[in-house]
Amino acid sequence: MVSLVSLFSFDALHVKAEILSKIAHELVKKDVVNIYTDDEDFIKTKGLVSSVNYTTCKDADVVFISKIDTLSKGCNVKYLFSTSYYLYQTLPEVVGVFFWQKGRPNIIIKSSMAKKLNISLSESFEKYVE
Repeated sequence: MVSLVSLFSFDALHVKAEILSKIAHELVKKDVVNIYTDDEDFIKTKGLVSSVNYTTCKDADVVFISKIDTLSKGCNVKYLFSTSYYLYQTLPEVVGVFFWQKGRPNIIIKSSMAKKLNISLSESFEKYVE
């Protein structure tokens, strides 16, 4: 039973890692994208996808935050994504949100921020724009 639970949790981590990678690569067109996250659940995905490098907030191309005080740590990043729907609604500079609800991944991208930052989204990401 324990190994079955670990298998499901490993699969969920892989799914999270892949989605983080897809979002990061959608925003930054590089082979390897530097990301930072303060979200405990997403930190666990470190090393699962080779095209994403986990780094400091200061050196990241894309920052995924779950706590507002992370921004006071010297993050001067162009692409700010939230892992909290509350922060997505509260912070105007957040491009989008990636969170889990009822066991499913949810992605929402602010059309106003996408336009402001000249983000050209692929067809597969258009359905997440609001």
